[in-house]
Amino acid sequence: MKKVIEPSAESIRAKAPKKIVPASRVDGTVMERFLAGNQKLRKLIERASEYDVNRIRFRNPFMRVIRFTVGTGFAIVTRHQHRHLLRRSG
Repeated sequence: MKKVIEPSAESIRAKAPKKIVPASRVDGTVMERFLAGNQKLRKLIERASEYDVNRIRFRNPFMRVIRFTVGTGFAIVTRHQHRHLLRRSG
């Protein structure tokens, strides 16, 4: 999993699932939407602090046969966003 999430010389590049194929062009609001999404994620993580997020599981929305804990889901989302930022700035 680390080779998919963390950017490195050994990273595995894969096509995005058809549900979320990125647009070929981005508009000027992309950073505003990215930051707004991060703010929503922070609020969700704060609300989730009342629960044991390593015991609550959910189905992967892209591959329904895979299940994650909520804690793992938070880690994947934050690392994925970090990867996008590093790729754009590097």
